[in-house]
Amino acid sequence: MILHRAELAQDEIEERDGYRVTTPVRAIIECAAAQVDQDVVDSAVVEALERGLATRRRLLHTAQRLGARAELGIERALQEAQ
Repeated sequence: MILHRAELAQDEIEERDGYRVTTPVRAIIECAAAQVDQDVVDSAVVEALERGLATRRRLLHTAQRLGARAELGIERALQEAQ
């Protein structure tokens, strides 16, 4: 297991039984920022939108906070999701 540390906004954290995790939106944005294979980011965005876990606006807003790499990856994924 790998533990990552970061400053997170309250809306980027979900409480579980005894621990906290990042939201699906934050996890997807971090993958885009880390330049994970674009196909993986595309699939994650489509699934998050279909399952109602994210909105286009929230994905873009969160990506903007993490920087240009994240924003570009999410913009590409949202284009594919149309």
